[in-house]
Amino acid sequence: MARKTGGRKAIGGYAPERAEDLAFLAGLAANGEFTPPIDRRFPLEQAAAAHAHFESRGRKGNVVITLEPT
Repeated sequence: MARKTGGRKAIGGYAPERAEDLAFLAGLAANGEFTPPIDRRFPLEQAAAAHAHFESRGRKGNVVITLEPT
């Protein structure tokens, strides 16, 4: 569907979770063919700082909260 400005309209939403899709992604990750962009890791004790970093504009990838201290 086209917008009045001539651009395309994007419709967002969640994709259904399917076991075969997750298995495919796990295989890619195991072979080193897929690496998610991780900006920074935080230990659980710094969860508040992790959330603040996630909200910041300087984030370049995902923010991970780990269960082990870093």
